[in-house]
Amino acid sequence: MAEVGRNEPCPCGSGKKYKKCCGGANVSQIDHLLLDELERVFGMVVDFAYERLGWKLDREKGKIMGQLPYLPEFDLPFYTWFLLTNKGNDERTILEQFIHENLDSISRVRVREIVKKWVSYQFVCGKLVERKGDLIIVEDFLSSERFELRELDMPFTVGQAVFTAAMPYENQQHVPFTTFFNFLPEVSAFVERTVKESYEETSMEVQEFYRENFLVLLEKVFRSFEEDEKIHFDIGALPWRNEGEQEAGEELHSFVLDHSLEEEYAFLLTKYLSDYFKVASPRIRNPRVYAAAMYYLGSEVFPVTRFSQKDLGEEFSVSAGSISNRAYDIDEKIGEKIGEDLSKMSTPDESDVFYHYGNGPAPTEKSMWETVVAVEKNNGSLDFDEVINKVAEGKMELPELDDKEKAQSIVYDAYEKSGAERYVLCANALLLNPECADAVNILAEKETKVEKKIELLEKAVEYAEKDVRLYADEDINFWLYIRTRPYMRVTFNLAIALKEAGQYEKATSYMERLIQLNREDNQGVRFELLPILIELGKKKQAEQLMEKYEEESAYFAYMELFIAMKFHKGKVKELADLAIEMNPYPMAYILGLSPLPSKMPETFTYGSEEEGIIIAHKTKFLWKNSEHVLEQMIESR
Repeated sequence: MAEVGRNEPCPCGSGKKYKKCCGGANVSQIDHLLLDELERVFGMVVDFAYERLGWKLDREKGKIMGQLPYLPEFDLPFYTWFLLTNKGNDERTILEQFIHENLDSISRVRVREIVKKWVSYQFVCGKLVERKGDLIIVEDFLSSERFELRELDMPFTVGQAVFTAAMPYENQQHVPFTTFFNFLPEVSAFVERTVKESYEETSMEVQEFYRENFLVLLEKVFRSFEEDEKIHFDIGALPWRNEGEQEAGEELHSFVLDHSLEEEYAFLLTKYLSDYFKVASPRIRNPRVYAAAMYYLGSEVFPVTRFSQKDLGEEFSVSAGSISNRAYDIDEKIGEKIGEDLSKMSTPDESDVFYHYGNGPAPTEKSMWETVVAVEKNNGSLDFDEVINKVAEGKMELPELDDKEKAQSIVYDAYEKSGAERYVLCANALLLNPECADAVNILAEKETKVEKKIELLEKAVEYAEKDVRLYADEDINFWLYIRTRPYMRVTFNLAIALKEAGQYEKATSYMERLIQLNREDNQGVRFELLPILIELGKKKQAEQLMEKYEEESAYFAYMELFIAMKFHKGKVKELADLAIEMNPYPMAYILGLSPLPSKMPETFTYGSEEEGIIIAHKTKFLWKNSEHVLEQMIESR
């Protein structure tokens, strides 16, 4: 950069003198200023879109999200596509309209010049092939063109597949529009194949193809992941440099599969062993030592069965000392990297990765269970109130537990954890009791396919039923007996899964059984059951259930509305007004005025948007035809 006089115009384009603007800032600092301002311009474009075409933006977003259920974090890819491709009556896209009307509102001249060139954007679906400081170079899968992309914070690695829109910057470089959407290097070859195979089916130019199919391509990748889970976990694709390394990897991978809940962890640990070999370049005499050491180190943080070094030595036919030494070296070489990776996995958005399916135990359930165990183990000789006080004060020492009780105690701890620790505890509980219903319940929460979820929960119910046979013929409230809670819990979760799968009759039978066993309905089964009864046309049962648990709430107000619409009881508009008065948010989702968020909140207050989201989610199969809802409301005026 040429030297600039203190009284000359600042090269950042602000219009101010250099001494009163960037002063002694270097090229990198000026770039950061420009990039910061461009980030604000992105926000201005989105705001402009909502001011001019908010109704269309929401409508299209709701429509697309309904068609592409596999896309997580959908907002930014959607905005990228919509703002750059959808044209209004004047044949301008939203971005073009913004530039036409608002370019002069950008004060910094240099930023204006950059934004003016954005009409020449290009979609990019390619592979990150090189990094140069704060530049990444992405080679497009179809055109083979290379794009230099600027970004302030880029936690990406060479080899990743990248989806973005490249907006012209300066010096033939580009900036991404709103976001990157990236995939791990392990699956980039698969992503490339998916893009190329999709393109081969068309006769379009590359950019025309991307404009038409940007979101569809993302959906295809995710759908393929759903249909072929093993695509993620091919250890043969890892960069083994010799037979010793590959043999160690295969030994480790096979052992983890034999003692883990998921193939994902077998791949992850094997990949970390490959990373270690790349860093340390050891001379491998016995591959089994490395496999055992990596397993031992990994079992501290990943949900795989734990072994002592001695037991691992016997499993791999190596000495415990050799495992200890090698595990220490692996930790020294790549322990920090593993820690960083795990910290990224355990973000505040953890619930987006592991959805804790259905209802878990209340925080007090474990102490209640310990109290019951203590009293029962002493043949009722202990004073119940005294035991309760000791448990509350943390002074109660439990008597010797059998394996089944130990497993249940561990699972209670697992319910309070998240991420890897949650599943490590679950695995340990299943070692003690393979028929631990609550442990299987935790496994079910991780399943993305509802069929597999149902299969696991059916097993959990089968196991739990064995523990409640003593109470089966008694006319009692099951909920009052702490040992029945796992049965109630897994049965409810199975019913919810059956509802999600559209097996309404079967879901209804489980839910009605739960309400029969727990008349107070502490679990809130009625909130799941009511919309199913309405959908099935069981008007009498739905009305009886509402009378039984009569309550003034927005949820029940919307149930009254759906009953009136389903069974043509009239007063639809009147009931809709009442429901909206109690909480307007569900109606916005029902009529398609706002896109329904993909995740349900864990907590809510009455009248809040969170309550509205929950109501809309639990009833969405009742209003799948939003136009029909609107027609009935108009006809009833």
